[in-house]
Amino acid sequence: MRTKTPPSKNKPETVLTENQIGSEPMSRNFLLASVAAAVTVFLAVYLLRLDRILGLFVDDAWYALLAKSLATGQGYQLINSPSSGILPVYPPVYPFLVSLVYRLWPNFPDNVMLLKSVSMLAMLVVGWASYRHFNRDREWSHLLSLVSALTVTLTPGLVFLATSSTMSECVFAMFQLLTVVVIESAARADNGKAEIRNAALGGALAAIAFLTRSIGLAVIGAGFIFLLKERRWRSAAVFVVAVAIFAAPWVIYSRTHQPTAEQRAEQGGMIVQDYSAQFWQTRAGDSSSSVVGVDRLPERMWGNAMKIIGNNLAMLFTPMLHRSSKLSGEETLEQGLARHGLSYVLSFVVLLGLALTIKRRLGMAEITVVFTLGITCLWPWDTYRFLLPLAPFLFAYLLEAFRGARDLVRQQLETKSAAEPWRAMTVFAGLFLALFLYDHSVYVAKRSDLSRAEYLPWQAVFNENLEALNWIRDKTPEDAIFCSMNPALINLYTGRKSVAGGNAEANWENWKRLNVRYMAYLSVFQIADPGMEDGRFEQSYRSKGPLKLRVMDLGRRENRLPWRSFGTGGSIKIDTLK
Repeated sequence: MRTKTPPSKNKPETVLTENQIGSEPMSRNFLLASVAAAVTVFLAVYLLRLDRILGLFVDDAWYALLAKSLATGQGYQLINSPSSGILPVYPPVYPFLVSLVYRLWPNFPDNVMLLKSVSMLAMLVVGWASYRHFNRDREWSHLLSLVSALTVTLTPGLVFLATSSTMSECVFAMFQLLTVVVIESAARADNGKAEIRNAALGGALAAIAFLTRSIGLAVIGAGFIFLLKERRWRSAAVFVVAVAIFAAPWVIYSRTHQPTAEQRAEQGGMIVQDYSAQFWQTRAGDSSSSVVGVDRLPERMWGNAMKIIGNNLAMLFTPMLHRSSKLSGEETLEQGLARHGLSYVLSFVVLLGLALTIKRRLGMAEITVVFTLGITCLWPWDTYRFLLPLAPFLFAYLLEAFRGARDLVRQQLETKSAAEPWRAMTVFAGLFLALFLYDHSVYVAKRSDLSRAEYLPWQAVFNENLEALNWIRDKTPEDAIFCSMNPALINLYTGRKSVAGGNAEANWENWKRLNVRYMAYLSVFQIADPGMEDGRFEQSYRSKGPLKLRVMDLGRRENRLPWRSFGTGGSIKIDTLK
């Protein structure tokens, strides 16, 4: 779209492109009105989707527990564990930010919605930073940048993580994107002071991203390589120094205070396992999984790459075409969505857009994406949640591929239409925005319908878990110790001490030493009926819902037999709590 100023006898005719909107009074009014409308839509979606659900991802329960530990003056430790002083391997920035709002209202679980405000505010910043990245770094028009930024913030997976959990992805996405924007500012700076200042700020932000999620190592490497590519030697050095100043203290402290072998045996689970050990496991954090060698890494990388290409891109851009909107956001669980042909198409389009972008200019964002995807393919875990913080960049490549296709058609047909592609790209971005808004509106309209779709709606899953937690709080002694795959959730809602794990045979003697009395099966998926192992124990509680959650009584410590003394079948009656 072109806007012309009235011709003048004394001045040549001036042509303003859509990128220059805002230099005229009418255009400035349009800019302010469009930004206000975008913020209104953002707030409406997030506030309508906000709920009191927390802890179902397991990790988000840990984050809330660590925030509570910091807010209550107990330091950064696992306060759920029977023994004090166990340091988690999780980096501290996100729990620290959540602890700040925890202090404002320390009454859990009444403060759950307040805890989620950290991620919601982070997504608002992501929207601003996305607009800045699109408009300045990619030289898109104001309207296209605004529509695209709003679309990114309304990605169902990100909205779900911000409003129905206390996961760290949204805050990490904010710091990662801010790092990209600031380092690009350093590379574009006209004077040395601004360049050095932005390089230092970028290094601090990259370090904070790393201290939010360890995969932030990718943005640190990308920032350094990008500044070297731009021949900003002093800036690269300043960047590295800033990263070291902010990140090194935690790295040193965590290495010198890492959990001992005894502490890892006590608490168990991913929360106390060193990342270097997790890397070589078949599934990170699962100590019972086999350990692999270098020869298995190509197979792992191929498998993760196929997950990204074969279904993750569809989960990101078109999730509502593959699952009920009642389950909006539950694609982050990476369940129920098999490989789909549309995902392969979207992956090809995104890769094409990435190639076209690199051909035009290799930016900080492109290096960050490549490094992040490389780490994601190497790590033995589900891939989708690593992809979500890259949403601004991946969406940009989708639009750049559309732009490239449009330019190719124009060249082949030799059309005389305007060269600026902004209007067509805005319409294309608007289609995704409309799909996301439809998904959110259906979710809000049907969230009181807790009947099963492909899986149970998130609220129904939480209700069944909460009933089990209430039973634990009301029916078990206050000094009882539990083992569970979600120990932080148990401690948050019941105050009971807890350790991780569900393998009774491997942990039997350790649990006896710790006086672990109950095994609690909490999950977002249906629990199988008791097998030969846990069928040996008295079932003290079983939920009435479809998840079949249960609590098993392991018996009093003084009456507990050695593991091999148990029979191989049937339920053994042992001093259960009535």
